[in-house]
Amino acid sequence: QAVDLGNVDIEAEYAQGRRTYPIVAALADKRAAAGDRPAAIALLQEYVTANPNDINGRKKLADHYRAAGDMAGFNKEIEAIAAAAPTEENLRVLSDIYNADKEYVKQAAVLQKILDITKGEKPQAFVDLASMQVVIGDNESALKTIEALRAKHPTFSNYPITRILVTILADKGEVDRAFEVAKQWMDTPGAPVAAPVA
Repeated sequence: QAVDLGNVDIEAEYAQGRRTYPIVAALADKRAAAGDRPAAIALLQEYVTANPNDINGRKKLADHYRAAGDMAGFNKEIEAIAAAAPTEENLRVLSDIYNADKEYVKQAAVLQKILDITKGEKPQAFVDLASMQVVIGDNESALKTIEALRAKHPTFSNYPITRILVTILADKGEVDRAFEVAKQWMDTPGAPVAAPVA
């Protein structure tokens, strides 16, 4: 999103040493619009170096990195944003990046942070974390996550959690318990059932 300062002479403001986010962002947008994305990135790099906790500056820099096709630079800024402002939204973006890069151990750590900052109020945070724990082969942690989900949200149930639980229990040799969990799911009114395999 471009920064509009109206009739302000951003070149003159910048030349006079005014390095506020609106001035730097507008000037970077101007450079990019003129086809000089490297100059836009250089301005924003200088700004975030001087203002490392300015989330808007980092987001703007990340946008320019992405537009330039520099995904390493983009990812670095997203990591910095998530560290400086660990909101659920910022952490979800970082989680998506780790997923796309197949960095599942890092993704699991970020999903744990999401669960922590949301204080377990959103069942989906448990589902996401348990799913990733299974992907990285940490079935014991996945079981603990599911137990924590059931303690916090005793009536919540969905197919992914049921599938994970049944699979882990069966792998551990707890076939009767796995069967009971599957039966409970199948007996849940309105629960979707996997299509039969032909």
